[in-house]
Amino acid sequence: GDSRAIRISTAGDVVDDDDHDADDGNDEESPRIEVIAEEHTATLPDERTRIENGEGTLRGNNVFYGPIGIAMTRALGDAVMVRAGVIPTPTVSKFQLNQGDVLVLATDGIWDVLGNERVRDIIVTLEPRQQQGGSGSTAQDAAEEIARVARERWMGDLPIMDEMKADDIMVLVVKC
Repeated sequence: GDSRAIRISTAGDVVDDDDHDADDGNDEESPRIEVIAEEHTATLPDERTRIENGEGTLRGNNVFYGPIGIAMTRALGDAVMVRAGVIPTPTVSKFQLNQGDVLVLATDGIWDVLGNERVRDIIVTLEPRQQQGGSGSTAQDAAEEIARVARERWMGDLPIMDEMKADDIMVLVVKC
């Protein structure tokens, strides 16, 4: 429900989806970004319509059923919210990954504080290690760095870490 997947690729003329990051822009020098799967929220017209036709209510883009509210329109295992129109059905798509592509799947704990372009830049910054004969940057290194940067953004300038301020942070990076 609240996760997104992007493909970072040096092949083809993939155009970035600017709805996810105002600063995103694919220039000719940078690897391209393609949104493979986007968050299911009430900002999407079909999702909003389904919720409006259910028993729940919308407050902004959050779905409520009585006092219970969530920010997504699709969720696994949330039996209470089904009556509000929140469904467990995923959107399934098929796409090809090419040599050199990087697939990034992450929850809103990443995407709420880092845009597509920033995630790409983190991955690109790690790549020179491998090209310069170093130990190389792995998918694990990239995932850990993305999570670290996101957590720092969530914590902001707090003098002590506030676990309650950070959203769930989960990221999976696949390098081809």
